[in-house]
Amino acid sequence: MNISIFGVIWLIALFVSFTKQIKYTLYLLIFSFVFQSAWVIEIVGVDLNASLITSIFFISRALLLKNGKIKIPSWGKYGLIYAFFTIIVSIIAPNIFSGMQLQTMTNEGFNFNRVDTVIISFSFSNLTLGLSILLYLVDAIMISNIDFHIEWRHFEKIFKNIFIFVSIVGVVHVLFTFFGVPVTILKELFHNEYKIIGNTYFDMLLLPQYRFARLMSTFYEPSYCGAYLVMALAYFYFADIKNRKIYLLTGTIELLLCLASTGFLTLIMFAFVYIFFSALRGKIPLKKIIAVGCPVIIVGIIILINPTMRNLLYNFTLGKVNSDSYSLRKIVNKYAMDAFIKTYGMGVGGNAIDTYSLFYSLLSQIGICGFILYVLFIKAVFGANLKIQDAKKKWQMISIVLIPLIASIISCQALNFCVFWMGICIFAIYNSIAKVNFVKEICGS
Repeated sequence: MNISIFGVIWLIALFVSFTKQIKYTLYLLIFSFVFQSAWVIEIVGVDLNASLITSIFFISRALLLKNGKIKIPSWGKYGLIYAFFTIIVSIIAPNIFSGMQLQTMTNEGFNFNRVDTVIISFSFSNLTLGLSILLYLVDAIMISNIDFHIEWRHFEKIFKNIFIFVSIVGVVHVLFTFFGVPVTILKELFHNEYKIIGNTYFDMLLLPQYRFARLMSTFYEPSYCGAYLVMALAYFYFADIKNRKIYLLTGTIELLLCLASTGFLTLIMFAFVYIFFSALRGKIPLKKIIAVGCPVIIVGIIILINPTMRNLLYNFTLGKVNSDSYSLRKIVNKYAMDAFIKTYGMGVGGNAIDTYSLFYSLLSQIGICGFILYVLFIKAVFGANLKIQDAKKKWQMISIVLIPLIASIISCQALNFCVFWMGICIFAIYNSIAKVNFVKEICGS
């Protein structure tokens, strides 16, 4: 068993949180989801990241506090069925289809033209996907059962602090790389997966032919960071906080530095959804359209008149369809669909084949039944959000689930995508606080 430097720091923070109220362990849980590329403990070749370790600590503490008396909300029931089904398929499918050969393509070594053969066989890695989903879901269920004695404004301070942390790490990485300052500390703390899997995207950007950094902060690569930044932008847009415009401006600048086509496209698609449904209800006043539209138009003009910025933006947006990266994603998703067909719609199990879209991950890994169960789970979550009376809070809760979902369909394919489950846990926090406030109102009346 090995513990990383980051792991030592994180475990100390966890143990300190155990000496305080459970809300501090909850805050660490939400914080843990941004450390996508940093492992805490390695056991027999399996690395456990901050979110998994913190989930175990949080659930253990929550169970002791609740003394086993847990109420499972409707969305939690659908989620549990989906999680357990993922685990079951990940055990059965690799054994049924053991020895089956599947083609895929990899960018290992950042070579976008390497075709590999995957031979299906059962391993522990098949289970890690379902187990992590189950842990994150139980986190959310436990959160919905506990009165943390906090108000929503208290949690918003935590969210802001996490955003500030992610921003600082990301900007430092960009500036250090630009000025040729070694980024060893950032690599050892927040991108230590190289010790287990070899070079990562973080290392690729340091190669002589690149020598620039796209803002990715503590995430594995810019696409994931872009999804987080868009979620944060929507969160702040619907929030009632001080210096809201500063947070929105900061997030916008970071998204531009991130240069993630996934982030740009996710933002556009969510904006379209919000404007469409708000317009149907006549909820968008003209001044708000002007307030949002004018800065976008000004930034767009500045980019278009600058050849360098125009070419850079094109290469990471519309020009993406002509890139090796896009070709890789297209081919890999085709191979994933072939796996779905060859297994008669059952799937090959968690982590058994690579994909570049949530849609293909669901079908190829857990099959048509898993896909349906996932849709029912998402439907239940949105159903709970739609019951929120306050329009701003309703859209805030919808956005933190919908945005990572859109990003997952576009590119961030993992069923245990950290930003998505961060959103689910935040949704559970809001519901927990709302439930406590409702009980107080009833008792007061």
